[in-house]
Amino acid sequence: MKTLHSLRLLPALLTPLLAPLAHAADQPAPPPAAASPSPASPDTAALSVITPCKVIRTQPISYPMPLLRDGISHGEARVLASIDADGRLTESMVLGYTHKPFATSALAALAVWKFQPARVNGQPVGTVADITFRFEVDGILLVERVGVPQYTPGDTYGSDYIYHPHGLRSLDSIPTPIHVTQPVYPKEWIDQGHRGTVAVDFYIDETGAVRMPSVSATQNPLLAAAASTAVSEWKFSPPKHKGRPVLAHCQQIFKFEPDAPVAP
Repeated sequence: MKTLHSLRLLPALLTPLLAPLAHAADQPAPPPAAASPSPASPDTAALSVITPCKVIRTQPISYPMPLLRDGISHGEARVLASIDADGRLTESMVLGYTHKPFATSALAALAVWKFQPARVNGQPVGTVADITFRFEVDGILLVERVGVPQYTPGDTYGSDYIYHPHGLRSLDSIPTPIHVTQPVYPKEWIDQGHRGTVAVDFYIDETGAVRMPSVSATQNPLLAAAASTAVSEWKFSPPKHKGRPVLAHCQQIFKFEPDAPVAP
C-alpha cells in the first residue's frame, strides 16, 4: 500500500463566538460548527499557526473485484470529507471518479477511518479534506489536500473521469436561487472593526442542495462563520449540463462593510 500526503493548510474555520455577539445585537446567530481560538483582533486569522487534520487509515481500501474481472487495472475517485473539531467525519461527498465502484470503495473506507482534527493556534477546528484515491492493482495511492477545495477543471480531472463537477460556464443556465438568506452582521461587529471580504466555496448537487461550504482560515473567523452558515441554508434549482442534472462548483463573495449590502 502506497501513501502520499500533499497537504494545503487552509482549514475551514467556524467559531462559537458568533452566538454571544449576534444575540447582543438581537439577531439570530449561526450555530457553531467547530471550536476556534478567540480573535484578539479582526486580523488574528492571518497570523494563525495551522496544523492540518490527519487521516488514520484503520483498515485497507478494497480494490473493487468487479472491475478486476472486467480487466480494469487502475482508476481514481475523488472525495470531499468534512471533519469536525472532535475528529469525527460529519459529511462526505463524491467529487469525481473514473469508475463508480472506485468511489463506492473510497466512501466505505472513509466511513470507518479515524481522523485527528486540524488545529489553529493549538485549538481543534473543523476542516474539509479533499482526498484523491488512486487505485492500482499493486496498491492504492492516497492524496490529501486539506482545506478549501479548489476547482480547476483543466488540471484536476482527466478526460477519463466519467463523473466530475461542472463550472458555471459549462451549465445550460445559472441555477436559479430558490431560498437565500443573508449573513448576520450586527452593529457590535462593526464597532469592533470586523469588516472585509469573505469568499465561500461550495457545491450545488443534482437536487439543488448546497454541499460542503468552506472558507479559508486566513479570513476573519466571525465573518467567515456568518457567511458560510448563510450559504449552507441556500437552495437552488438543479444545475444541468446538456439537459442532465450535474454537480456544480460555485463561489460567493460577501463584502461586510457598514451601510452596504453584504452580498453583491
